[in-house]
Amino acid sequence: MAKPSVAVLCNPASGRVRGRLQAIRELGRGIAGDNYVEIEGAALGGQTVSDLLARRPDLLVVVGGDGTLHGVLGRLLAPANAGTSPAVLAVPAGTTNMSALDLGVRGTPVQVLNRLRARLEHQSGMVLSATSRPVLKVARAGLPPLCGMFFGAGIIARGVEYFTSHIRKSGITGEAASGLVVARFLGALLGRDLSGLTAPVQAQIEGLPGFEGHRPYVAILASVLDRLLLGMRPYWGTGPAPLHVTAVQSPPARLYRSLLPLLCGRGAGLRVEHGYASANLRSFSVRLEGAFVIDGQCYQSEGATLSVGLAGHVSFVRP
Repeated sequence: MAKPSVAVLCNPASGRVRGRLQAIRELGRGIAGDNYVEIEGAALGGQTVSDLLARRPDLLVVVGGDGTLHGVLGRLLAPANAGTSPAVLAVPAGTTNMSALDLGVRGTPVQVLNRLRARLEHQSGMVLSATSRPVLKVARAGLPPLCGMFFGAGIIARGVEYFTSHIRKSGITGEAASGLVVARFLGALLGRDLSGLTAPVQAQIEGLPGFEGHRPYVAILASVLDRLLLGMRPYWGTGPAPLHVTAVQSPPARLYRSLLPLLCGRGAGLRVEHGYASANLRSFSVRLEGAFVIDGQCYQSEGATLSVGLAGHVSFVRP
């Protein structure tokens, strides 16, 4: 069996790439040759990624964080790239790496690439462990759909904005950075929120049982991941549908006693009448005022209706 064709896409601006770029570049070029490219920011949605996919690699290695993977998935699942379906290795190289960690990839970018190189050098075919995972899609009228693994609004969007303006510049990355943000917002949620961090977002949800109509929400989230940052699993719906959806109304009742079950996925006893709902769905829609996030990237809703569903499935591998 012939060795697989590999392409490596690296975001040099990612948090865990800075300071390691030369080593990553050498490894990437050794693995992929001319199929190694570096790209960042808005260019992730441009032609470079599509050109790389047009070379039809068997394996696409994405060296970056959640935002980088989000940008690549949007191109991979775009109608223009139909028929190009490489397996994807998400290397945890960003400031946050929620998706890569849930996909089972561990280690520094250099360690992961070294493991991949060793596997490719000593095996004759694609022998990496692969898992087909769903990818969510957020559709807006008149705009291209957005693809990723996690959608959030309300306190979640403000948490990302807080991270960008207060934590990112400190150079702290990974679970430590996530922990600082979570601690700050939990303190505001449980105490006196003088800065408006936990102010509710006005939204109208359709398709989540018990929460129909226009109401104020602390948080709205949907994910195809099993666990989020810090191992949190804030959903407890049942059934086989792949989209885990949770919403918390404002103000939520019995917050002190409900917070731990909410974050740990043991919310079966939480009641809709107290402001908590969670379900496994295939799709739902939400019209909200303010920002929303997909895989850590902020977007403005501008009052539009967002249709959240499934974009398709991608085969993810880990060395």
